[in-house]
Formats: sequence, structure tokens, C-alpha cells
Amino acid sequence: MPNIVAHVLVAAETCPTPTDDVLLGSALPDFLGIYRDHRGGSLRAADFRHLPATDMGIQIHKQTDSIYDSLGEIRNIKVETRQLLEAEAGIARGPARACADVGVDLLVDSMLLENKSHRDKFGVIERGIFDGSAELLKIGDFELEDLIHGFFKENVVTKYKHTERIATMMYFRFMARRRQKLAFDEDAIPDVADILYAQKPAIRDVANIALQKTVAGVKQLCVSV
Repeated sequence: MPNIVAHVLVAAETCPTPTDDVLLGSALPDFLGIYRDHRGGSLRAADFRHLPATDMGIQIHKQTDSIYDSLGEIRNIKVETRQLLEAEAGIARGPARACADVGVDLLVDSMLLENKSHRDKFGVIERGIFDGSAELLKIGDFELEDLIHGFFKENVVTKYKHTERIATMMYFRFMARRRQKLAFDEDAIPDVADILYAQKPAIRDVANIALQKTVAGVKQLCVSV
């Protein structure tokens, strides 16, 4: 899932020592995906294995994805959203699936941040980014550092609040990829935004449930290891 907020919240709940580096590491694979698409970066998560706390966060990220992506609540809302995008916006199946995956995940982040407790926990990583203590921001890749700083300079609470902005972000990200097989027509942005907006109540209903189930599942994986 590409939802940075949810990854950080899961790491904060499941790691015994959720330092800034662990929390940032839990979001790093998503940042690297954005980095590759928009800036042509070549870094991979494996390039950070020499940073133990960051690598711990990356492992939590992988565990989080394995649990969250298998949840029936999330799978169902994504299928429903994809079908609406195909039927009402006329978007082809592949791009519609990509829009549903990314759009729902970003709206899950938005819904989670409606909770003050979640906002406070996420605020910890924001402070860690700007105090200069994060290990991975000292590796000398200024493009990656600039991207991460840029993300947190915006008000993350409102970043994904407006579905037209989400639809526009997805359009430009899919267009930025070397192979544009997930790209959709720019004219479809308003329709994508409207469909995501209509799905917000259903996503709100499942967001916190999905977080709780993911946290429980990751904790169980940690016990089993």
C-alpha cells in the first residue's frame, strides 16, 4: 500500500522502540517508489540494510503490506472502486485498478488523520525529519532528502483531503513512469475525483478497522518469528 501515514502508525504500535529512524524506515519503500517515478532515482530498500533502525522499519513495512493488502474490507472497497472507475469514468481495467489501489490507500491515510491520537503519533516523525537526526537523511542523496522534506513541509492532514488533488497526483505519477501503461486521460481527472469522493464514507468506515487488524497481524508475525 502507498499510504505513508498508515505505515508509520503501524510501526509506532508494533515496534518496541519506535525511533525516528524506524518510523521513517517504515515509510521509506513508498518514498522510494515516488523517487523512482518522479525523479528517476535508482535507490532500493536493500540499499539501506547497513542502517539497522531504518532496516527494521523497512521490514515492518513489508509485514504491514502483507497483512493490510489481504484484508477483506480493503480488497472489497478497492474492487468496488475499480468497477466504478471503469463503468462511470470509462477508465481501462489496468489504470482503474491502479487508481483504486492508490486512491483508496491515500483516503485511508486521510481518514486516519481525522483522529487526534493518530495525528499526534504521526507528528513524531515530522519532528524527526526536520531536526536532522534521521540516519537515512545523512547518506548524501540530496534528491531523496529533498523529496522527503517536501512531503512533510506540506500539511499532511489536508494533503489528501481533497479527492481532486488525489486524482491529479495519480495522473502525474502514472504519466511520469517510463512505461505509461497505468496512465489515464487527463480529462478523466474530475470523474476520478468524484468517484473517490463518493467512496469516502465507505473508506471512513473501514480505515480504523483496517489499522487495528493490521497492527494485530504484524504483532502476531513478530511473535511467530
